[in-house]
Amino acid sequence: MRSTRLVNITGLFIMFLSSIAVAADPLPLSHGIFVESSVGCSDVSNATALSYSGDELNSSKVIGTIVRVKKSNGSYRVTLDMNVQGEPSGQEIWTVKINGVKNMTVTFPYGTSSYRWCFHKMP
Repeated sequence: MRSTRLVNITGLFIMFLSSIAVAADPLPLSHGIFVESSVGCSDVSNATALSYSGDELNSSKVIGTIVRVKKSNGSYRVTLDMNVQGEPSGQEIWTVKINGVKNMTVTFPYGTSSYRWCFHKMP
């Protein structure tokens, strides 16, 4: 009887730990600052950078919280809750084509840009 309780308690504890585990990154990218491919890493500016932190894709004035990711034909359809200069601005869908963990091409509602990883944080 005692060993059955111990097994049950151990099982509940393991289930509890697994429920609080941190989810894996939704995109297979390195965390950090990605810079437009046409710009040298040493010439980065807020206008040419996009950061990826695992749960967000951000630019200088936009915070995009990742709420959904769907992989399709080698690309990722990423739904973001957008916050522009401190104001919620609804959702946007970006298509992200990943070429290794340090290169991506992003199609936004307003165009397409290619990026490469340059830094862990903005210099």
